[in-house]
Amino acid sequence: MRFTIAMFAALFASSALASPEDAKQGRYALSAWQCFAYASNAGKKEEVERLFNVGFEAAKMFLEAARENKISREDANSNTPMIVLWSSQGPTVDFAAGRIFEAVSNDAFDKMAKTGADGMPLPTEKWITDKELLTSIGDRRYREANCDLIK
Repeated sequence: MRFTIAMFAALFASSALASPEDAKQGRYALSAWQCFAYASNAGKKEEVERLFNVGFEAAKMFLEAARENKISREDANSNTPMIVLWSSQGPTVDFAAGRIFEAVSNDAFDKMAKTGADGMPLPTEKWITDKELLTSIGDRRYREANCDLIK
């Protein structure tokens, strides 16, 4: 509990070294890991590994900057998605990055399998479980999100 409080205190501390670019690394990790989930469903094996690694490096940069008080509250609020902030606790940078990965990839999969085309949640009995349909949805979302542009 003390570590969580310390992490958020560090994350929201103002610092002369604060940079919006450090806070944006959290959003970059989110985008890469969403694309990871899309590529995974679409069967794009090479992209799965690449996107995981891109997201992992971005998450580590974000978390290290947060632990070094390089991200101001304002920069975090304007540049870092809440799912990243909520999931960024842990005893080590790698552990916290893993928590962010789990939250983001689960959320992306849920949006593919548990929401309709209108974005509204589907009743449990209508969740998409058909592998071919999930592959198609993953491929479409991968293209719509311009995942191939993430470097």
